[in-house]
Amino acid sequence: MRRTAGKLESWLGEKAAQLRSKDIRVETELTWHSPRYEAIIDKANKVNASLIIRSARHHSKLERLLVSATDWGKLIRHAPQTVWLVKKRPAADRTGLNVLAAVDPVHAEEKKLGLDQRILAAASSIADMDGGKLHLFHAWQPGAAIAPAIAAGPHVPMPIVRVDDATLKNMREQRKQLLRELSESFGVPAERVHLQEGAVTSVLDEVVHEHDIDVVVAGGMSRGRLERLVIGSTAEAILESVDCDVVVVKPEKRGK
Repeated sequence: MRRTAGKLESWLGEKAAQLRSKDIRVETELTWHSPRYEAIIDKANKVNASLIIRSARHHSKLERLLVSATDWGKLIRHAPQTVWLVKKRPAADRTGLNVLAAVDPVHAEEKKLGLDQRILAAASSIADMDGGKLHLFHAWQPGAAIAPAIAAGPHVPMPIVRVDDATLKNMREQRKQLLRELSESFGVPAERVHLQEGAVTSVLDEVVHEHDIDVVVAGGMSRGRLERLVIGSTAEAILESVDCDVVVVKPEKRGK
């Protein structure tokens, strides 16, 4: 244990020294705790952090002792702070980051909490750091809405609700208008607004590759146990599907 702790302290010291050489104030702390995501959140709360940055890439054996055993899914689900999960290192000759804000302007709860505005504000700040470009993205699946399997039972066919063409057109136009309003409020040009039809993770991955996106900014909401069981976490699914960094933004805390 002492040998392992010594190696980790040395590794942390090296990383901190690299940052201090750039006139960045750095403090380090080595903690033994299980589950590890709880220790991260506890420390972030104690120092009043607004952002948690955690690696989501492949690690060496030594790095895995420090970070990779942490369940990042639980971290993004439980941390009240914005969480930045790092997967990709931008090219050395790149100036600015291509940042994509993944929004859901028709989700009633997210709209009520102003989550899309918070996502865009965070994405805009990241893009503005070094002259990057801000993209706006929304995906939806038209034509059929499938009821959760758990509602009908494991061996009962799931009902399909078909939508007529006129309704589909209205739904599409509604989304276009809502995206247009969001893009105009943050100065996103029309050529960088992406309204896609299909599963979020599938079409998002295509947009990420086509436009060389470095960072996807998405929302994370605390949902009920049943909903998480049926559909999972969109933010977690996005992280698994794209080969770039993912920033998960939370709604602003509501007063009691």
